[in-house]
Amino acid sequence: MAGKNLRENLILGLDLGIGSCGWTIIDEAKASDRIVAMGVRTFDVPETDKKRTPTNQLRRQHRGLRTVIRRRRQRMNAIRRLFRDCGLIADDRKGALKVPDLDPWALRAEGLDRKLTGPEFAVALGHIAKHRGFKSNSKRDRGANAPKESSEMLNAIEATRERLKSFRTVGEMFAKEPAYTTRKHNRDGDYTRSILRDDQEREVCLLFDRQRAAGNRLVTEDLEEKFIMLAFAQRPLADSEDKVGDCPFEPGEKRAAKHCYSFELFRFLSRLAALRVQSGSGERPLTPAEIASAAKDFGAFRGMTFKRMRKLIGLSDDQRFSGVPIEEEGKRDAVARTGDMALSADLR
Repeated sequence: MAGKNLRENLILGLDLGIGSCGWTIIDEAKASDRIVAMGVRTFDVPETDKKRTPTNQLRRQHRGLRTVIRRRRQRMNAIRRLFRDCGLIADDRKGALKVPDLDPWALRAEGLDRKLTGPEFAVALGHIAKHRGFKSNSKRDRGANAPKESSEMLNAIEATRERLKSFRTVGEMFAKEPAYTTRKHNRDGDYTRSILRDDQEREVCLLFDRQRAAGNRLVTEDLEEKFIMLAFAQRPLADSEDKVGDCPFEPGEKRAAKHCYSFELFRFLSRLAALRVQSGSGERPLTPAEIASAAKDFGAFRGMTFKRMRKLIGLSDDQRFSGVPIEEEGKRDAVARTGDMALSADLR
């Protein structure tokens, strides 16, 4: 661009959304009619039509399901090869552990009291490896602020473990308990058949001990060690340190992680500094004392609704937060600016 055509006094403003991009050009040199041009471009929103579910969320769910299926297939292939090498089964074909006349649940119970043949023991162990139970290292699955689905599943698991106290193993419970006669697997929204992976692993150890005591020569300690390693192995948790970018202002330093305490406190205080309170005399910012009161117990709650903030700073009934209707103060979160977090904000 030629120097004489350079317009350094022009400012381009953009408003980006998931379904549109608004733009405007402002001329700073003008005292009036500063808007040179403006417009908006719209495009298809990346959401489903009815439930408005983000399409990237659906892709992530489908990708996760494919990963689970692929890893289960790899795990079962390795286990069948192990059983073949140890003499439990003749070959490691795909259907080698699906024998029509052998019920895996019954074999898991009978294996505690009688000697099993090689194929019978392989079917019992293969069934455990394929349905190895629930194990989670996520902290958000526990506590008062846990997702509803996780809470329901964990409560169902605890109820199942109480029933398990009357039996020696999970397999024996599902084989002999009348409540599990008609159905032994979960359904959509029903987690009453959920079991823990630790209970499955204890059953494997007990099955190996009882089979060795019954004189089963195929059941060796080497087989037990290798099977447990294959059936219950779980990849270590991924380190998120590499996801944090470099700071553009401090060379050699990292940015603050989005969910670290310091950044969340910074974002909360920034929101409080921008907040305005309306009253009969006009509009005012929060005082330093009010900001200190609102941030006093920061981190003790999952969110901060405007209703709780009103109580913390002692706001009178004739005052309200700018842009927030009084009837929505209990639903809207002061930081997230959405209603999603506010539903659990009152839970400690």
